[in-house]
Amino acid sequence: MTSDYIHNEYAPKRSVPDRSPLPPMADKKPNHIGYTLEKTGGLLDKNGFTYSLERDIARTRRGYSEGGVLAFISVENFAFLQDHYSPATCEACIQMIAQMLLQESRAMDAAGHLEDATFALLLPDAPIDKAVTRLQALAARLNKLEFIREGHHIEISTGIRLAAYGPQNRARDFISGDTDDEQEAY
Repeated sequence: MTSDYIHNEYAPKRSVPDRSPLPPMADKKPNHIGYTLEKTGGLLDKNGFTYSLERDIARTRRGYSEGGVLAFISVENFAFLQDHYSPATCEACIQMIAQMLLQESRAMDAAGHLEDATFALLLPDAPIDKAVTRLQALAARLNKLEFIREGHHIEISTGIRLAAYGPQNRARDFISGDTDDEQEAY
């Protein structure tokens, strides 16, 4: 078979069906887990983050990765912000933290917004001893965040807890918070 045959004008013509793009996430089943972004900060939502974690744990099981670190970031004064300020103030807080996580994350990392006051950062291929220095610097930067809203100076207070994962773990264990004994606070 030569290249002349492939480009022969006498060869039968085949019609190629139009390939439409994948349907939007809203059209998929409610239990579908995929890369979905939450609207407020542009981070992965809980389903998207869980999917990223499942994929990396699967890579670890196949031997392509040695595991990694999960950092769960909680805004400690979020309840106070909700009680004393407008929803726009809480949204500004979420956006600031999301922007910082996006700036601090590498291309291989995944940052997610799990709940109102909880964020997560997935650091694949990062042993916990090497990731601690980076995450301590991130914690210091997060705790320096402040903004002025509605005439008030508002400081953001965060806490970070870490968890190492490997081939023996499951994503739902970390996302649901069942592994508190394996997590360290910094």
